[in-house]
Amino acid sequence: MVAGDIITKDWIRTFPADGETITKIGFLRIIHITNTGSAFGAFQGYALVLAIIGILGLFILSGSRLICLQKNIPGS
Repeated sequence: MVAGDIITKDWIRTFPADGETITKIGFLRIIHITNTGSAFGAFQGYALVLAIIGILGLFILSGSRLICLQKNIPGS
């Protein structure tokens, strides 16, 4: 799934115009758009802030996992 995502994103980026329709098959259309934010374009222009929040979240989850393992909490 990840490989398919990477391949299709690279394929889409080869088309020059933002908003250009690439393929139209029945009701299915592939349109080149750029989203610089998170879900549905929220927080556009805040890529660095979103990256920092994501990294902090990973550290918090990893740390809580280690604490649970050290205390032998079931299901961890």
